[in-house]
Parts: sequence; structure tokens; C-alpha cells
Amino acid sequence: MSEGSMPLQELPCVNLQHPVRNKRKSCLSEGLGSESTPTELVLQRSPRPKHPRLVSRGKENDFVLARRSRRRRQSTSGVLWDHLPDELLLRIYFCLPLQDLLRVSAVCKRWHRLALDESLWHSVDLEGLTHTGLALQHVLKTGVHRLRCPRAFVTKLELPEPRTLQLVELDLSSSIIPTSALQSIIRGCRQLQYLSLEALQLSDSIISCLAKNCNLLQLNLSGCSGFSAAALADMLASCCSLEQVNVSWCIFSRDHVRSVVNHLSPSVTALNLSGYRESLALD
Repeated sequence: MSEGSMPLQELPCVNLQHPVRNKRKSCLSEGLGSESTPTELVLQRSPRPKHPRLVSRGKENDFVLARRSRRRRQSTSGVLWDHLPDELLLRIYFCLPLQDLLRVSAVCKRWHRLALDESLWHSVDLEGLTHTGLALQHVLKTGVHRLRCPRAFVTKLELPEPRTLQLVELDLSSSIIPTSALQSIIRGCRQLQYLSLEALQLSDSIISCLAKNCNLLQLNLSGCSGFSAAALADMLASCCSLEQVNVSWCIFSRDHVRSVVNHLSPSVTALNLSGYRESLALD
């Protein structure tokens, strides 16, 4: 017998006072559940039984490391958003405020494409926005036609060059915007009809870019400064469709006033030259 083996145990069913043959027969007839089975020894040598699995509501509560499937976007009414046609989603997006529309554009590729559809960005009003820079940069990339952002505060504006904008109406009155950023906007405009740059610092380059908008009808440069009389004369001569011109209270010299008077288009029906009493004469 080896040292690691266990000694044979005496079966309780064996009795030396009776014939062994009869006792073995009785042990087999009683079965494994009788007293003749060494239960404690079997339990010691048998492997530990597994605990029963927890069952909750008729399903096994197993912990499985697996990737959870993505939930499909579904409304409370049970209609799948992915099944809605583009026309219906565009109609819903049309009713959203600007901030919500920008959030919607970040959901998925399809919603991003629809959120930037030109029909949603035909006319945009950014008045009252504290920091307009990022919003203005985003809006200018959408092909907007009418843009109002008076009293805007723009510290930085990055537009890819060259870029052609679809602006027809633009209002940047009384805004705080760098001259370089303003020039990058005006440089891309060719279809302007209504423009207001009231109280802004301009340059000869900006005025030269304005001269390329031959369909300009209304121009408001009240309180502007930073451009020469020669650039102003070239711009007024090129924009021969002007109907309303406001150049009041600019930092003008006598040459600026002379350029305005000598190069006005015959189509002008409204002119504001306030603030130049000393530079004006009867001739």
C-alpha cells in the first residue's frame, strides 16, 4: 500500500457473526441509499458540486462578456427615426432653433448631411449670440443667403480660401470683428444686394472686394473708416445698380465727399450725407 492511498474502510453492512454471502445479498438488495453505503467517505472524495444558477423571471442570469448591440433610434410613438424620409426630417429640422439644429447634426452621418441642407440655412439670424465666431464660421459654410448678426463679437474666423459665398443680404452692423476676418467674408461675396457694415473699421481691400458685387442695391457704411477716397470712388462706379446709399458720419475728408458726389449712380433714390457740413459746398 502506498503512503498517499487511503486504507480500506469496513463496510457497515458486513457482520462477522453471519455468513458473508447472505449479507452481501442483503446489501445489494437495499441499494445505494441504504446504510451500507459509506456516504461521508463518498462526499469527501467526490468533487465539490456546482451551485445552481440564479434564475430570474424564467431566464438564466448569466454574466457574459459581449458587445451590446446598438439601440435603434426610436421615438416614443414606436416609429423608427431611420425609416422617416428625408423630406419629413427636413421639415422637423426647420422648426428647430439654431443651437438644437447644431446638436442634431452631431448624431450620425445622415442627420449631419440633412442638418446642413441649404433649405435650412436660407436665412439665419445670429443677433444676441454672445460669442458669434464659431457659429458664424459654421453658418458661412452652409450656403446661407440672408445673414443677420448685428452687434456680433468675433475674435477669430477661419474660412478656406478661396471660397465663394451665396450671401445676398448681410448685416454686421456695430460688430466687433477683425479687419482680416471681415475681408475674408467680403472676398467670397459676388451676389450681395443688401449690405450693412455700420460703424466698422474697413480697408481699401474690403472696399475693392465690395466693388465686385455689381447687383448691390442698398449699402450702409454709416460711421465707417479706414479706406481712401480713391477706393470709394472705384466701388461706387462699379456698383451701378445702387438705389440707397448711407455714408453718414464716416471719417471722411473733402476728397471722400467729392468721390461720393461725383460717382453716384443715376439709379440712387436715397442718399445720406449727414455729418459733412464743413466739407459740403453749393457747387
